[in-house]
Amino acid sequence: MNIRCVTVGKHITAQGELVQELANGEAIVFSGQRQVTGKLVPALSCNIPDVTRIAEAPTP
Repeated sequence: MNIRCVTVGKHITAQGELVQELANGEAIVFSGQRQVTGKLVPALSCNIPDVTRIAEAPTP
């Protein structure tokens, strides 16, 4: 399953399972019980184990 986020309006986003990427740079995601079309939000590149390690670090 590939979860993605799309921007539907200026302040509206939807997150769900990616259904299809369109040629115009938009995508369709299945969010809740509906399909939503919007502009793809770029995925962040981060290393999850590093983030977890920082979150679990003991406080001085």
